Amino acid sequence: MNAKRAKREIVSTIRAYLTKDEYGQYLIPKNKQRPLLLIGPPGIGKTELVVQVAAELNVGFLGYSMTHHTRQSAVDTPVIRRKVVGSTEIDVSVHTMDEISSTIQDMVNISGIEKGILFIDEINHVSEMNDPVMQRFVQNKLYNGSIPDGWVVITAGNLPEYNSTARNFDISTLDKFKCINIEPDFDIWKDYAYRVGMNAAVMVYLAVKPQNFYRIDRTEQGVQFVTARGWEDLSCMLNACEKNGVDPDEAVVSEYLQHDDIIKDFTAFYYRYLASRKRFDAKAILVNGMPPEFKAHLNSADIEKRYVFIGILLDEVCKTTRHLLRGSRVFNAITGFLKGTQSNPGQILDMLKGAIEKDEGIVAKAKAAHNMMDENAVYYAMKLYAMNVYRAEAASGGYANVRDAYNTDAARFKGGVEKAKTMYSNLFNIYEEVYGEDSKEMAALVTELAGNAITSSYIANFGCEEYHKYDKTDVFKEKYDELLKEVAQMYIPDVER
Repeated sequence: MNAKRAKREIVSTIRAYLTKDEYGQYLIPKNKQRPLLLIGPPGIGKTELVVQVAAELNVGFLGYSMTHHTRQSAVDTPVIRRKVVGSTEIDVSVHTMDEISSTIQDMVNISGIEKGILFIDEINHVSEMNDPVMQRFVQNKLYNGSIPDGWVVITAGNLPEYNSTARNFDISTLDKFKCINIEPDFDIWKDYAYRVGMNAAVMVYLAVKPQNFYRIDRTEQGVQFVTARGWEDLSCMLNACEKNGVDPDEAVVSEYLQHDDIIKDFTAFYYRYLASRKRFDAKAILVNGMPPEFKAHLNSADIEKRYVFIGILLDEVCKTTRHLLRGSRVFNAITGFLKGTQSNPGQILDMLKGAIEKDEGIVAKAKAAHNMMDENAVYYAMKLYAMNVYRAEAASGGYANVRDAYNTDAARFKGGVEKAKTMYSNLFNIYEEVYGEDSKEMAALVTELAGNAITSSYIANFGCEEYHKYDKTDVFKEKYDELLKEVAQMYIPDVER
């Protein structure tokens, strides 16, 4: 199954395991709560998937790799204690709370979150000496320091065909797991990629050549591969290089992609992408409208350049939209808070201090529980920054200063909404004027806006008349597929640097 379906299965299983009857007993007894086993190729985001689930359910996340443990470190070293048996005192070996159970308890104490996920990676990479330890987790047989109630065990591993150190489990072991097989799926990954701001060149390239999203080829020179993790890490580096004005070369690409043909192909594409992006200021065009020279360039461009410009323009729209949506979330939260202070303006400073301390506590607990997603981390960072500005205003001039600062922020936010509206309007105007209302290019634009979590969220929350004018999903999807096939079939010559 794909990652999206796997996530639903994990969430459903955890909720089932944590459900109790009217007497406070688990509907599924602990000894029947099979640990989940996520099996799939390396680099498809199994760990990230479980972290997302922990954040969604607001439970703790504690990750371990079995390859990092010896049998003693995972189980703990026994201690000798004096015990009376009958009328005789003898020395006995006693196991105390092991490292993993102790760490869970520390997390619970610090975060206050009593439910969680114990994630054990590389479960089928352990040596035979550690098999008893692995079996202990599988069967929930945990000495004195047991995994607390409310904690679910999720494991992950690779098939031997992908990792020489991995081993197949026997039937007896597999029969103790709830097995979930995960396969790479570009369309599912694409939704995630838009959310986290993946580099636009990577997105455009993989949309045209999805067969290069995940590849493992065995050649005479050895195994050559590219993974979802490799593309994401490369994307982060490309974003950083572009921000610093550095053009990464083939050597940089080869540090993340381990497939010679795809390295050369993507690098050549990336040079053409950069050349197109540098030729025109996409952001200025979207804000101010299309200059004649840009229209002439689009009219004469080949089909690959047309599709590249869709990616470039969409990237700018996405960046603005992502910033607006984050700002909207913060602005709405602050608006709600300040409305609650209107009845007692004299206490504004104390109320701000209390709200800041509350949010800081939420962040601290989430970090302690390891379930703070990046987007929530950004939200709280932005909100706390704004609240501290208001606190400084309250300290210097009371409620009047806070009100003035808020009015300034409200005007700025309104300006951001208007800017985004203009960019979306100009984006559609460009494609209407250059390619026409029923063109494949317009179909590509509308389909990407609909499938992009960021832009679709903007349209749902702020509206977009131009989009709804062309919201012909089925018809446009067919035209978009035709465009992608045409781009993919183009002969792409080598580009000399």
